[in-house]
Amino acid sequence: MKYRRFNEVVSAMMDCFFPNKPTSVRESDKQWMTSSLKSSISKRQKSLHKYGRNSQAYRFWRNRVQRDVKVARRKYYANSVQKLKSANPSRWWKEVKSIGGLSSRESWVHQLLSEVNPTCEDLAESYNGYLVGLTSHFKPLLECTDDQETEVPNHLLVNIGQVYTVLRRLKTTKSPGPDGIPNRILKTFAFEFAPIIMDIYNTSVLQGVFPDQLKRSIVVPIPKVSPPQTIEDDLRPISLTAQVSKVMEGFMLQSLMSEVGLKLDPKQFALPGKSTTQALVYLLHLIHAALHQGHCSVRIFFADFKKGFDLVDHNVIIDELLKLQVSPAIIRWIKSFLTSREQCVKIGPSFSSWKPVNGGLPQGTKLGPLLFAILVNSLLQDWNGRIKFVDDATALEIVPRCSPSLLPILVNDVSQYASSRGMKLNSKKCKEMTISFLQSHLPLDNAIYIDGSPVQSVSSFKLLGVLLREDLSWCDHVDYVIKKANSRLYALRKLKKAGLSDKDLVTIYSSFIRSRIEYALPAWSTLTQGQSDLIESIQRRALRILLPEMSYQDALNYTGLKKLSTRRHNSCEQFIRKLKFDNGPINPLKDVVATRIHPNTHNYNLNYS
Repeated sequence: MKYRRFNEVVSAMMDCFFPNKPTSVRESDKQWMTSSLKSSISKRQKSLHKYGRNSQAYRFWRNRVQRDVKVARRKYYANSVQKLKSANPSRWWKEVKSIGGLSSRESWVHQLLSEVNPTCEDLAESYNGYLVGLTSHFKPLLECTDDQETEVPNHLLVNIGQVYTVLRRLKTTKSPGPDGIPNRILKTFAFEFAPIIMDIYNTSVLQGVFPDQLKRSIVVPIPKVSPPQTIEDDLRPISLTAQVSKVMEGFMLQSLMSEVGLKLDPKQFALPGKSTTQALVYLLHLIHAALHQGHCSVRIFFADFKKGFDLVDHNVIIDELLKLQVSPAIIRWIKSFLTSREQCVKIGPSFSSWKPVNGGLPQGTKLGPLLFAILVNSLLQDWNGRIKFVDDATALEIVPRCSPSLLPILVNDVSQYASSRGMKLNSKKCKEMTISFLQSHLPLDNAIYIDGSPVQSVSSFKLLGVLLREDLSWCDHVDYVIKKANSRLYALRKLKKAGLSDKDLVTIYSSFIRSRIEYALPAWSTLTQGQSDLIESIQRRALRILLPEMSYQDALNYTGLKKLSTRRHNSCEQFIRKLKFDNGPINPLKDVVATRIHPNTHNYNLNYS
């Protein structure tokens, strides 16, 4: 009731003092398009159709258009974009990415339109029906009707200062949720809203009731592949919820984490203070440590849960919270948070109807990842060779020479574990890989099956964004990184032609190209000299575009950039240093760092060293 009144008042004030103003935008026009340029393009096309491609008239207007485009881009940046850098940095970033082609996405909707779904609205309705149908067989979670009063500890409640701090940190570029209240309004009037939102949250915790108006989600599908072929397999549903809901979730997330942090699987790396990089480094440590001892092979199973977050039984989550002995007040609140949720799907400008959902965790909520980690907390708990990152689970088996593999039995246990919780392994996406350097290696003859379907054995697999190979080399990942980086170097050329300064171009390079190169760097930093040179060539090409008249070393000195090989070394040192002083949840990597092998007594650069 309190939030409903808050929403009504804020919406009325927004309509009165911040009314929406309709604007018309032609998607076909570039931002720098001018009337004179359009006229030149028209004359070029007329010359083409009238005189042909080899005519002097066509060539004249073609060259004229090319010159005018360059001039128009420079003028647009100088007159309309450059001044935004200090006045509105976020808008400046958006415009710069648009000019460089770094933010444009080809429309994928037309790929899925058909006779069954001829319009975006039909497609949105079909996709929403599909998502809701995934959990229609689950028993709905019922609201707590126990009349017995639940004690609420004081530490679960928040004060005005805490709410004010969170509101002032909101990102104003995020889209508003179903309630229609933009982050800019919440941030601007944080001082006025803080006591109100504090009262709404504390009342919600004391009563154990999450406001119904905040249980709505707008699902925006994002393609997993380009172009998508089916709505069932090729779209990832991202949920947009009200910002007030996320603020309240954030407070409850802190309370829940303080109670379960030390009870969760230490090899679950999707927790505060941990990362995908740590998960990869730990897995590689297990592999190298086993192979270093010799006389064995390593067999790995990469699990993929079908529909992950979308196929979650709320009743199982509550059972897991009870097993972890979470405070009754928190369980009651989370139960209300998960109960009677509704969602619609937005594709382009079209919305589907609202539908109730019996299960699933909205992707995009703050509580979602932690609740899923709790759901799979006991998965593989008795198997030492494991890593988890939310819904990604990997099991590793050390197979002694001439011994049978137990991995098929383990995978069968994982499949039964998933089924008992309403989840399901995706046999098509689950993979296995065998790593062996034994000279007399015999192929493993006990294949892995999931529901009667064999699991494919692969020589390379992308785990958490990094390509692993059966020979433990990084050639596949280096090729992948170079390909991704090369596709973005063209943006630097476009932005240089648009008139960006050298300093701005260096910022663009560091943010959109180098950051992609250096993802999870400590995990794959053991490169050969040839691979290191290939990676370094990306930065060489980038600086050649920015400063063609300078040598590589001079360009580094001028821009203040470091060699990528130097940054790799520094990144690994920082990674180890951070682990040593990590005070977060139990991390298995801390023991690895503490028992680090003694420094080399030889001059060979070995991977395991």
